Amino acid sequence: MIYARSYKRLFREKKGSVAYVKFIVPVIVMLMIVFIITGCATIKQLKEFKNYHKKGEFESIFEEEIICKPTQDGCNQLHLIKGDTCWNLAKAAGKDPNISKEKELLYLECAVKELQMGIDMTDQWKLDKLGLNKPQTYENLFQAMRLLQDKQHGKDAEKTNKDLLKRTEQYLAVESGNIPALYFNYWAQFNKILPDLLKNGGKKNRRRCNRLNEIQTGLEEFIFKHYGDESQIWKRYESNIKLLSGNVITWKNILKDCD
Repeated sequence: MIYARSYKRLFREKKGSVAYVKFIVPVIVMLMIVFIITGCATIKQLKEFKNYHKKGEFESIFEEEIICKPTQDGCNQLHLIKGDTCWNLAKAAGKDPNISKEKELLYLECAVKELQMGIDMTDQWKLDKLGLNKPQTYENLFQAMRLLQDKQHGKDAEKTNKDLLKRTEQYLAVESGNIPALYFNYWAQFNKILPDLLKNGGKKNRRRCNRLNEIQTGLEEFIFKHYGDESQIWKRYESNIKLLSGNVITWKNILKDCD
């Protein structure tokens, strides 16, 4: 209300008048002070996050709310660090029987939300010391989205799968041969038609066959291209890629004559 009254008064005053100058100068100063205070708070929180991250105090970061504007220096880093933190917590929760499934879900939701926000705000990647380079950050996001989708149902699961397709396509537009992005893209493509396959059982349908054939062709080319590849990244994904290919072939066989 104070700001509303101030703006009304501003427009009533004649520009260049003494009253106008007396009014506008304090307003500008006040806005500058607010801007400086907000910026300092962002830098302060960033230092705290980096310190927590270094010490492995991940829960402290998870519990702390981020309040900053996307255009402020350090805001993207805050979201990236929190997203990475939540991802680490989610992975640990999945292996710890003492942590509830509800808590694990909260960690995954946090990871997906914060990583996406951080990625969208980031033009230059300056967090290599924290292991937050661009390829690893995107891979973490893809993994978090897949795990989150696995734990969801109905429209929520559909939305997460749709977002995963969008994010992998976004990254492949820049890095067309990225192995994690390609795997999760094919996985999301298959997962998109899986509900329809399950709902209709073994009923043959040309549209379903065409989609399965497209995915299978892409996977076969993917596997052939990396034949003999001894890189660590390929070794990490090879078994999952071949498993996905096997699932696609299984469904083609269920539909019969799906060539």
